[in-house]
Amino acid sequence: MLKIFLSVSPLSLYPRIIINVIKNDILRLYSPSSAVIGLTYLCQCQCVHCSASLYKKDTRGELTLAEIKKLLDEIKSLGVPRINLSGGEALLRKDIFQIIKYARNKFVTVLETNGQLLDEEKAVELKAEGISCVAVSIDSHKPEIHDKLRNLGGCFKKAIRGISYCLRNKVPCLISTYITSERNNPDDINGMMALAGELKVLAVRIIPPRPVGSFSCHTSSLLSSGQEQCLTRDINHRIAYFKGIPAPKNCGIFTKSTFYISPYGEVQPCAFLPLSFGNIRRRPLRVILNEMWDHEIFNFPDRNCLILNKEFRKRYIPEEKNSLFPIEIVK
Repeated sequence: MLKIFLSVSPLSLYPRIIINVIKNDILRLYSPSSAVIGLTYLCQCQCVHCSASLYKKDTRGELTLAEIKKLLDEIKSLGVPRINLSGGEALLRKDIFQIIKYARNKFVTVLETNGQLLDEEKAVELKAEGISCVAVSIDSHKPEIHDKLRNLGGCFKKAIRGISYCLRNKVPCLISTYITSERNNPDDINGMMALAGELKVLAVRIIPPRPVGSFSCHTSSLLSSGQEQCLTRDINHRIAYFKGIPAPKNCGIFTKSTFYISPYGEVQPCAFLPLSFGNIRRRPLRVILNEMWDHEIFNFPDRNCLILNKEFRKRYIPEEKNSLFPIEIVK
């Protein structure tokens, strides 16, 4: 994964990347390596696995361009070398290219997209504004399955076309996918590897499913620890990675390696953990993060992904169907 990371990183950012690696991997002075910024929860798809389906969707409350620029400055001051611009669908933001342009000399900037709006004109503009990498979601190498999982006909065809536009314009591109217990088999895994090789993308990022949002009730589809170990062992490590290479024993929120900012400015440990510890509109990001990392949830004995822990979900995540995320954590 480091090789992939460095291949999309501007030379000017190498010092910050190296300092971050030294602080985390050598000195164990845990410092965030990445931040994910949700730009909007609006999306054309209705994915069966969507972690954002229970979040409020009100564009009037989204962070403005000025607020996002201020946020990017705050994130940079923390020494974070990489940001992921996510959604919903980030390309639905009309100011997306202004955001990317402002971030270009501050971070390795990754755009997360479903690929539906990724035409050649946008690929050219992404290249011009300095995007580091585009991650296009492909849930299956089989078009009919991908479209069904996303509840959007023709979704696969547009996503593949979007990848080709990026690569044609020399924009580094990777496939972002997820694998459930039902699709953790040689046909699906090798099929995705073959698709990636055919498209000549940079990598395949495999994300484990999580019981949150639309996927809350699909616990039977989650990967067991044994299945995760087999998946980590069996994937083609020259092109694919799963939760890092190898998969870390502890979730990154426990080493402060990542955090998430919602489209409305709420600070969360990650996008899969719908708990808000404060809003950047009211308090500085650094203050909220320090309070978040000092919270009792980080003393949970199970240091795997907390949303997988039944005891944790019962204690912090309400079961009411009408509950909207995020859930505010009161000190």
